[in-house]
Amino acid sequence: MRYGKLVIFSGNRYLIGRVFAGGWVEGDSWMSGREPPVRQTVVGRSMLKRLPRDLALVILLTLACIPSVLVPPLNETPVRVLLGLLLVLFLPGYSLIAALFPAKDDLDGIERIALSFGLSIAVVPLLGLALNYTPFGIRLVPVLVVLSMFTVSLAVVAGVRRLGLPEGERFVVGVGVSSEDF
Repeated sequence: MRYGKLVIFSGNRYLIGRVFAGGWVEGDSWMSGREPPVRQTVVGRSMLKRLPRDLALVILLTLACIPSVLVPPLNETPVRVLLGLLLVLFLPGYSLIAALFPAKDDLDGIERIALSFGLSIAVVPLLGLALNYTPFGIRLVPVLVVLSMFTVSLAVVAGVRRLGLPEGERFVVGVGVSSEDF
């Protein structure tokens, strides 16, 4: 049975517990003056520093899409089209796949990419359908906000799930270029 430790920084206390198969089983708390006795996965301030690079890039591209769509000088450039296509066709699915399959042995790289496109194409219309039944309707700003919130929140969930795994089991995007290729 796999288990790990989870530490959540809350105010001036570290809340520590043992996690069994994704469920919180037991917990304790320490004052922030005393560090926890065992090396833990810390969720909070240092998570942003340790967020995997692919998920940080997903968040960065998602947040870069907002001004490129809303700011008048930027929304007339090809950057808007490029970032908008990424936000609609790839990033929501990638963050969902990363949240569902945090381990490196779950899926191959090509499977992750293909499922990212497929899930984005499936999820975006469902979000639009849900948005249609709100008072906001399907307009540019509500769609942009909902897609951005969905993508960023799932990327954060994926980061937390990945950081909860042992370092050898985490999925890492590798660049397969070496000096021997040239």
